[in-house]
Amino acid sequence: MRRLIFFGGAGFLLLFALSFVKPASAASSTMYTWTPSKLYKTASGAAYSRNVNSGTAVTVYSKSGKRYKVKAGGKTGYIYADNLTRSKVKKEDYFGSKIYKQAAGGPYVASVPAGKMMYIKMEATKNGMYLAHVIGTGYSGYVDKTHFIKPVVKYTWMPSKLYTSATGNSYNKTIKDGQKVSVFNGSHGRYQVKAGNSSGYI
Repeated sequence: MRRLIFFGGAGFLLLFALSFVKPASAASSTMYTWTPSKLYKTASGAAYSRNVNSGTAVTVYSKSGKRYKVKAGGKTGYIYADNLTRSKVKKEDYFGSKIYKQAAGGPYVASVPAGKMMYIKMEATKNGMYLAHVIGTGYSGYVDKTHFIKPVVKYTWMPSKLYTSATGNSYNKTIKDGQKVSVFNGSHGRYQVKAGNSSGYI
């Protein structure tokens, strides 16, 4: 009787312990690079083993400081946490946009034509801008989120001034009546539009 109780108790304790043991190598989640990233050999070292392209799925194991321990394409190493996002989001820039260094605007990295595809870091939306990487380039920065919304086609029914801002009085040019424009959004009684190669507000 004692042997049976001892075995049962030990077996229960063993199963109880095993149920709480998690392998050190167990993955916690899958994340994606939104910008090209360096895969570092250590959590704190400067050396790295390879470059990982934007949009790559990586297996995340743990976090150490500002980097995640990950596995990417058979290689294990560390990637900066800010370079990863939990969902892979690919969007087309319908407008043709400046890639700004900061969400507040100011200096910009580059101008890209309409139709460029970008990976978006959704968690980093600030001041109406997405943190984005232009696929196939080295350009990463902030882009007006309205530029990813497919525009509505409208026509001018009278000659119109194309203003440089939604509230300012300065303007780039005059648009003839009957001209086709791509409308992106409205603000302060004006639409943000693209007419030919010119952008502004009508």
